[in-house]
Amino acid sequence: MSPPSQERNNYIMHHWKDYPSAPSNGAFIGNLPDISQGATTLELNTKNGNFPLILVKIDGNIYAYVNICPHHFLPLDYRYKKILSRDGEYLVCSAHGAKFDCKTGRIKTDKLTTHEMVDCLLHRVPLNITTDGKITIAHDK
Repeated sequence: MSPPSQERNNYIMHHWKDYPSAPSNGAFIGNLPDISQGATTLELNTKNGNFPLILVKIDGNIYAYVNICPHHFLPLDYRYKKILSRDGEYLVCSAHGAKFDCKTGRIKTDKLTTHEMVDCLLHRVPLNITTDGKITIAHDK
């Protein structure tokens, strides 16, 4: 029998495109004026199912992440919808309270080793915003 950490590593997604329901490049997400300041969760309907997404709008910038906690493999808004910290700097997992930086997706902690932190982040989804405000999935660089 494999040790629990090894079994867990078999299920780790290393890139947003590793998710079976990942949208294709150019998939339409929404219109910039319709995105509220703060964190918004939504599901994109793709040919392979629904893709859980978090959009974070801070100071006019938009960041997108897969809405899956890397620890519990549940959406960050699993228990409650408000996942933005009071100070507006972190996305908080409603299942167990882990905090992730809104601008980088990295976990906020000093309790993990560097090795453990490698897979401890939200997967960033690249965006393209057109001059008329349409938000789509961008091509990875």
